[in-house]
Amino acid sequence: MWCYSADNGRFFLKGRVGAKWRNAELARFLWGQRADGETWELMYSLLEFESIDTPYDVLNGRWGYKPLTSPRSFRLLGRV
Repeated sequence: MWCYSADNGRFFLKGRVGAKWRNAELARFLWGQRADGETWELMYSLLEFESIDTPYDVLNGRWGYKPLTSPRSFRLLGRV
């Protein structure tokens, strides 16, 4: 499984997911929590980092999303 990081209309980093886990205590330490007490406990490590410079529309089109969709969540995506 691959993970892509994005901002300002471009994907800028690609990495292979090495491990996935949940850790609410670590998440609260790192990022705090929302007013309702929830936190962002889903975590993953990345391997094989690669810098990329690809506009949203290029990869979103391959994945079936609207061209300017701004990724803001975990999504299982194929290798590109």
